[in-house]
Amino acid sequence: MNDIATGRRGERRQRLLEAASRVFACIGCTQATMDEIAAEAGLRKAAGTA
Repeated sequence: MNDIATGRRGERRQRLLEAASRVFACIGCTQATMDEIAAEAGLRKAAGTA
């Protein structure tokens, strides 16, 4: 894996962590879904995932 791919993964991880914090603060961690967190982070699921 190259440095560019590793950097992108780190950026995506950070965006997800920050989005999770916001979603958890709004609706609570037991009510939050990954779809809501991904949407808050500006991401979407890859094709073919359920």
